[in-house]
Amino acid sequence: MLPLEEMKKAVMEQEMKVEEKRKALASIVRAKGIIYKGKNSMIEPQGHAPAADPDAAEAQVDPGNQAEMARKDAEERGRDAMAYIDAKQDFETDQNLLHYMRIKLDAERQKRRIEER
Repeated sequence: MLPLEEMKKAVMEQEMKVEEKRKALASIVRAKGIIYKGKNSMIEPQGHAPAADPDAAEAQVDPGNQAEMARKDAEERGRDAMAYIDAKQDFETDQNLLHYMRIKLDAERQKRRIEER
């Protein structure tokens, strides 16, 4: 079993790791416009600025181009969703590990208090 000081250090390191994962997840949420709704989380599509190129306006009207743009947009939203899911799973895994590490640390502290009596 780890000495108490080593356990405290491991818990502190895990706390820092969880905080970094939380920040990474928050960054993805802000950057991609993800709205958390429990199991029904969604990505709000970013607004498209009007094109300065006159040919670009014609390209937006072209049905073939619209289909291509819709496909690319769907692919990007899919990648964004996967990045969010991966970051969320990493965060939750590390958060759960931290929870169990804290429980173990508390149990060790209790054990030592009882032994000191």
